Amino acid sequence: MKKWQKILGVIVGVIIGVLNFIIFRAIEYVYISNDLIGEDNLPLWQVSNYFMALEVLFIVTYIAGIILFIKLWRKGGRR
Repeated sequence: MKKWQKILGVIVGVIIGVLNFIIFRAIEYVYISNDLIGEDNLPLWQVSNYFMALEVLFIVTYIAGIILFIKLWRKGGRR
């Protein structure tokens, strides 16, 4: 890989990680603070386990992307 490709890959990786975190937190905040939650339908809105699973999924896919980028980085231009 060329130097500019490595720098661009690191920058894009950081941006994707930050955006994943911000978007996930925004979705969680909007969903939990929704005005439709009332005392009578509160059990239907118990979704914390689903949000935890989604957060783990984001982290696993991000780590997989980092691992693949490192593999590509180490391979370089060798054939």
